[in-house]
Amino acid sequence: MMKMTKKYWEEAAYDEQRFRQLKAQVSLGEGLHLEFKKNASNPQQAVRELIAFANTKGGTLLIGVSDQGAIPGVKHPDEELYPVIKLLKNKCRPFLKYKQEIIVTPKEKFVISLTVQSSKRKPHAFFETRNQKHVFFRIADKTIRGSKELEQITFLKSRKRAVTIAYSEYEDQLMKYLHIHTSISLTGFAQLTGLSQQQASTRLVKLVAGNVLNIIPKENEDQYVVAF
Repeated sequence: MMKMTKKYWEEAAYDEQRFRQLKAQVSLGEGLHLEFKKNASNPQQAVRELIAFANTKGGTLLIGVSDQGAIPGVKHPDEELYPVIKLLKNKCRPFLKYKQEIIVTPKEKFVISLTVQSSKRKPHAFFETRNQKHVFFRIADKTIRGSKELEQITFLKSRKRAVTIAYSEYEDQLMKYLHIHTSISLTGFAQLTGLSQQQASTRLVKLVAGNVLNIIPKENEDQYVVAF
């Protein structure tokens, strides 16, 4: 990973072929693996996007590209990049590896490309304070804050932890419900069985980690469906 310095970006030269590749990438539009930011005036939001990519299937953040796909670039890439890198270093745990590239536009502006792979150390979290953290995930072209259940499931699956499932009357009620209905939420499962939210949460996490159910993350409330 190259350290960003003024000398580095001032010596970057326009590469027509690389810029064509950038335009082709941008033409695909924002999606599961791609996000645009006109600038990094909100570095915390940029870090959230990178965390979401790492927690999902990887992706690239392009700074200097508008939501509409225009490529105005930025004038001073070091000023855009420094706050983002500082937040990644100080607020993201576990530490998030990334690849950076500076692409020069025909008008001698710059596009910053930050790419992260799907992490083997999921989930990565953004720590607002020492005791308050948020975990983000990529769903289609949106970044959402993940639920406690999604965070726990992601941890168990990424570490390949063994999960013991005790099949009881509650699981039986759940499977009978899902035989008729497409999906169920945590709240719905708790209401169906009379379990507390915490008890229902623990059982759903184990069922997903054990590949009995799949979780469908939602901005409001996750949905659970049969995995087979």
